[in-house]
Amino acid sequence: MACVLSRQVRAVLPVGLVFASIGLTACVSDTLSTTNTQPQPQAVKAASQEVPDYDPVQRAEAVAEMREKAVNANSGELTNAYASQDGPNEPMLPAQSAARIQELQQAAERNESSAGANDAQAKQRQIRAMQEKARTHYGSAVQTIEN
Repeated sequence: MACVLSRQVRAVLPVGLVFASIGLTACVSDTLSTTNTQPQPQAVKAASQEVPDYDPVQRAEAVAEMREKAVNANSGELTNAYASQDGPNEPMLPAQSAARIQELQQAAERNESSAGANDAQAKQRQIRAMQEKARTHYGSAVQTIEN
């Protein structure tokens, strides 16, 4: 008799699970209806008198340039997306690079010479104090840990 009941339970159990999963799926799908996901209409603002955040003349020039390039799309002239106002983003020639480095070094030397001797001495004292602190730090840290 026990054998018959367990066979019936084994036969009914999958059917019960199927019905339970259908019931749960129906509950979930009901919460996913499209009524809550539709975009809500936004109130149309009246024409505001705010000043635009851009220069209208520059905008007009940019639009004209884009339209001209769109018309001449196959002209062979490529657009450089990384071009900036201060010049092209191309590597310098070695001579240009060396000249720029020398110019920056001379500017740094001028800035160093303009700093007073007292500033240099104060910096040297700070450096020596930090070096001394670094030398004794390990020993004092070990002593603090041991205590």
